[in-house]
Amino acid sequence: MQLKLVFITATLGALAVATPSPRGEPASACNTGGIVCCNSITTASNPLAQTIIMLLGITVDPSVFVGLTCSPVDIAAPTCAANLVCCDNNTYDPLISIGCVPVSL
Repeated sequence: MQLKLVFITATLGALAVATPSPRGEPASACNTGGIVCCNSITTASNPLAQTIIMLLGITVDPSVFVGLTCSPVDIAAPTCAANLVCCDNNTYDPLISIGCVPVSL
């Protein structure tokens, strides 16, 4: 398991991920969980996302937007230099968050 995490972490640091532009939502519309800051947003069909999904042994529709290397955001003092998103499934943070849409505060 540790080898998988090392591999995933190294891969995330080494590869740039294309960033599609899903439509944004106001932060108040996020009712699925906390708002997170992700280094990149892509679809589950992205090769890097596919690798992480495969290693975690989960099934995700290839068209679903996912966030990679995400961290929780404190709404009282939001800071995010990358992509501020609301995701349906943050179970696999910080590696991948599933079902993400950008939000604005």
